Amino acid sequence: MAEFTVNAQRFDPYKNFKFRVKWDGHYIAGISRISALRRTTEVVEHREGGDPSMWRKSPGLTKFEPITLERGVTHDPAFEQWANKVWNFGAGPGEVSLKDFRKDITIDMFNEAGQLVLSYKVFRCWVSEYQALPDLDANATAVAIQHIKLEHEGWVRETWSRLRPFSTGGSYVNFQGADEGEDRTRVDLEHRGLEAFGEHTARMRSIFGSDGGWGGLLARFAATAGGAG
Repeated sequence: MAEFTVNAQRFDPYKNFKFRVKWDGHYIAGISRISALRRTTEVVEHREGGDPSMWRKSPGLTKFEPITLERGVTHDPAFEQWANKVWNFGAGPGEVSLKDFRKDITIDMFNEAGQLVLSYKVFRCWVSEYQALPDLDANATAVAIQHIKLEHEGWVRETWSRLRPFSTGGSYVNFQGADEGEDRTRVDLEHRGLEAFGEHTARMRSIFGSDGGWGGLLARFAATAGGAG
């Protein structure tokens, strides 16, 4: 199998400097650094009395490391708004927005031509650390950086071939299911490339987002699947 399915003639690995991050259905402006997607699985050591003088090893619990997003300080409030959903001073008894303090985010990687080549969806993220301003120094010359640290519950690599709609000018739907345990499956559906509809983009977005659109379809699918059990 070729190393690159998007462009079989490509030889060089992808670079790490062209990427974007999306949540709430749109890309977030100005993000300049994303820490690594990393997970570790604990090693459980065990031995029986009659075993040789060595340990048996097996996998234990898996932990997903937090992700840090950095960007230059601007007037865009996206970082602050999300952090305030976890804790908002002066909000009274309801300091945490239980409805939407967790978000799924998408990390998209692009090649040198600006084509989308890799995409990872990160699940149930929430802000555990927010830096509004960095250290300020009158004798320094640097961009002021803010950051958020995201706790999360894992990621999946989104798999679709070539992302052809970007070359043909059309929109497409990414549909993905994930096993969440006995008798439970998580289904994610994302309709991308709606800008291909041009002046009709807003109307099509409204149609697809209505009860007769994708949300209604998934609701009927869930009801049917639940009834089948």
